[in-house]
Amino acid sequence: MNQVVQLITTYMENNYAKEISIEQLATLYYVSPTYLSKIFKDLTGVSPINYLIQIRLKNAHQMLEKQDLTVKEVAKAVGYEDAYHFSKSFKKHFGISPSIVKNNQSA
Repeated sequence: MNQVVQLITTYMENNYAKEISIEQLATLYYVSPTYLSKIFKDLTGVSPINYLIQIRLKNAHQMLEKQDLTVKEVAKAVGYEDAYHFSKSFKKHFGISPSIVKNNQSA
């Protein structure tokens, strides 16, 4: 994998709860936003933002299963300001709502 893409994926995995933009990543790794988006998608099959969303949702799923947090708390912990938007993304990605995952964890 291209070194820049490897560095960016590692950065996202370690900082997914923060606000991250293509422009920030491009500046951080000294490439243009257009170039970053293209090489990232060419090598991973997804855009940088979709990759970030996948990381956030995967971590949210784990938190809902293992920790006693509300859906809103989990949303905030993985970088979503809006719990409604988080719930919609979660359901689209996993096919079930975050509250179902949370309720199954406590059952």
